Parts: sequence; structure tokens; C-alpha cells
Amino acid sequence: MRTRVQEQIVWTLLAAMLSGPPSIAADSTSVIAGLARPLPAVTAFRELRFSSMLKEPVVVSGKLEIDAAGNMIRHVELPFVETTTITGDRVSIERDENTRVFSLRRAPELESLLAAFRALVSGDSATLDESFAVSLETGSAAANSAKDWRLDLTPKSPRLAKRIARILVTGVGAEPHCLTLQEPSHGGSVLLLGSLAAAELPKPPSRERLDALCAGG
Repeated sequence: MRTRVQEQIVWTLLAAMLSGPPSIAADSTSVIAGLARPLPAVTAFRELRFSSMLKEPVVVSGKLEIDAAGNMIRHVELPFVETTTITGDRVSIERDENTRVFSLRRAPELESLLAAFRALVSGDSATLDESFAVSLETGSAAANSAKDWRLDLTPKSPRLAKRIARILVTGVGAEPHCLTLQEPSHGGSVLLLGSLAAAELPKPPSRERLDALCAGG
């Protein structure tokens, strides 16, 4: 259950960052600073979750939100209904009229992840650098066309690295398109954002084809 909750927290924490286009610049510090967003913030998402035990990824869709009070909320609407809410260090998961509640203090690696992503959505690159090695890659662009980019986050903590190998944020021009969470076990998730959440999925929806979709929008 820890891995699944971990993924829910990652996607929920990124909601504010995804509500609008960042200001893409030549260095990661400028990009991260441009990710800060006013609250409240909401964006559509479609998540594809991969596992070595499954032939095809599990697909869920819904909305990510950070409300005016700073509470972080992940609403799954299809193929089931589930709401994950983070208030301070308290996490609640509601599904089928049942609610599970736990504290992030019981999971230090998730608490560290929470602090890092609060830094990300607030545009605080210095705090983010404490937990992640951050790098930015940009592609070439033809005249009058947008440049593709990728922000690569690698955990510095050995404990966190046991849960998460890396997190990639990809986009084109001024629009973030995808977030990819890679796990050491070769599992992980791909999150399609905004308008890309409604795009037709490649068949089969392999990681390679999703990477191409994310890069090209």
C-alpha cells in the first residue's frame, strides 16, 4: 500500500504547478521559479500505472487540486471514485464510503517527499535541491516552433531512492505535458496533464510510446 499512497502523494503535491504554463528559461532554477502558481489551482489528469505483474498499465483519470487553504487534493473519477486529501502532515483517502487516515510522520521518506514538492510548487529551488539533484534538458526547435524540455529530479537520500528512482517533468514550450515517476523495481507511473489528459492513448500504451507522446505533446 505504501507505494500506491506514495504515488498519490506525488501527483497531488504537483497540482499547483500544473495549473498553468511555467516560464521556461535556460536553467533549472529559472524553470522551478516559474512553476509557482496562485491558489486555488486545478488541472485534469490521466494516470497510467505500470507494474511488472501486469501486461498493461492501470489507467485512472480525474482532477488534481490545491485549494485556497493550501490543502492538496487528488480526485479520481474513472474507473472508480476516490479522493486523497493532504492537510499538513495528515493524509486521508476516501473510497466506497470508507476513509483511511494516516500521518506522514509514520513514513519519513514520504514526509521528505512532501517537503520537497511543496518547494517545487512554490518555486523554491534551493529547498528542492536539498532533497533532489535537479537537471534540465532542452531540445532544439525550428523557427517559430516551441522547444521541448525535461526537468529531471533524482533523490539524494538513499532512503527515498529506495522508493523513487527519479521523477521527470516534460513539456513543450511553456506547457508541462507529463510527469513520470520511475521506481527502482521498474514499476512507476506516467501522468498526462491538462489537454493531454484527454488525448488518444497510443496502442499499446508502452512507456516508449508515452515518452514520445509527452515529448511531442
